[in-house]
Amino acid sequence: VPRISRPECEDGPLFEEQETEGQRQLHSLLVQQLHTHVDIQRCVSKRQCFAPAALYCPFGDQAAGVRSLSQFQALQDGEKELSSLRDLGLTEEEIQLWKNRDLQQTDKSRGVCADPSAKEQRLQAIRDKMAAHAELLSRPQRFNCSRALTRREMEIEQALYQGNERQGFLSALYHRGNVL
Repeated sequence: VPRISRPECEDGPLFEEQETEGQRQLHSLLVQQLHTHVDIQRCVSKRQCFAPAALYCPFGDQAAGVRSLSQFQALQDGEKELSSLRDLGLTEEEIQLWKNRDLQQTDKSRGVCADPSAKEQRLQAIRDKMAAHAELLSRPQRFNCSRALTRREMEIEQALYQGNERQGFLSALYHRGNVL
């Protein structure tokens, strides 16, 4: 069988020999995964952050007993709202304040009342937390160690595997850097 050689004008590597940024990132992730020794100093040096613990309240206790479908759905909707407020990082006091924000104080007691401007400031702080959470969710999601590429590097990366399925899953390992 005669061996077919490349023309002499092609000095670059073969298509199979070319390594893209996605493949480089994948290789470095595999090497990191094989290195299993973890300690606090290493995590701090990588600036890894840890999520706070979440509060779990079982839903079955509230829904116990005989309930109609509408009652159960109302309980379920209330529980979804509570869990979404907890996901925002609100404290129990802030959650109660947010749930009671629309209630008018019809019975005016003779005791000491909270300053309405202080209540409004706390509600504004809750709205700010909600806006910050919504802004965080609207950002494009990437892997923690995805590499920012310049425009030129991104064009080369896309041109190498144009129309090939391999490029799809590797593209999550890099992203386009900010243009200044």
